[in-house]
Amino acid sequence: MGGAVSCRVTPAMRLTLTPAPEGGYMVSFVDIPEALTQGETVAEAMEAAKDALLTAFDFYFEDNELIPLPSPLNSHDHFIEVPLSVASKVLLLNAFLQSEITQQELARRIGKPKQEITRLFNLHHATKIDAVQLAAKALGKELSLVMV
Repeated sequence: MGGAVSCRVTPAMRLTLTPAPEGGYMVSFVDIPEALTQGETVAEAMEAAKDALLTAFDFYFEDNELIPLPSPLNSHDHFIEVPLSVASKVLLLNAFLQSEITQQELARRIGKPKQEITRLFNLHHATKIDAVQLAAKALGKELSLVMV
C-alpha cells in the first residue's frame, strides 16, 4: 500500500450538553442542529444523543441531502462516536450526491442491481464494507482506513 492519509479512525460529532432548567440535560449537535434530545442524567442524555443523531442521519438519507461533516474536536468537547459502518455510508451519500448521477447509473457502473444501491443508502441495512468501497471507487473516490 502506498502512502496513508491520516484521518480520525472513529468519526465523532461534537455536541453541546446543557443543564435544563427543569432538571436533566439538553443535547444539541454543533453540525447537525436538528438533532435535539434530552435525558435525566448525563449518561441518559448521551445515550439519547446517539439515537437522535442516527435519526437525523436517516432524514438526510431519505431526503437525499448532503450530511454536514464533523467539526474538529477540542480536548474538552463532548461528542458521540459515529460507527464506521454509518460514517462510511455518510461519506458515500455525500460523494454520490455531489456526483449528480442516478442510483441506476451507479448500479450500472458497479455491475449490480439497483436494489443493492438502495441498500447501500439504508443505514439500517448491514452492508459489507467492500460494497461501500466499490461504490466509492465508481464515484471516483477512495475509501481508506488508517489504524494509528
